Amino acid sequence: MVETLNLFWFLHQKPVINYFKELAKKYNANLEAVWLSAILHNLVRLNDLEPHDEIGLERDYNLLLERVLVKKLQKRLKRQF
Repeated sequence: MVETLNLFWFLHQKPVINYFKELAKKYNANLEAVWLSAILHNLVRLNDLEPHDEIGLERDYNLLLERVLVKKLQKRLKRQF
């Protein structure tokens, strides 16, 4: 099991993270959000969902929108009132 996870990390996950980082720099995106999305995109595989990249992208986008951006907006609004 550990060997399988190591192979998965080095053959898939790590290259995905590096590719996402390159895209973040190219498009001036939030590096933390992009990094998190690169990490999370494979979680849909736990439910054997494919295409994991497309399904993961949609789920990650919604997660970031709900958890990160909404909280930041709430904090800004609280400061104004």
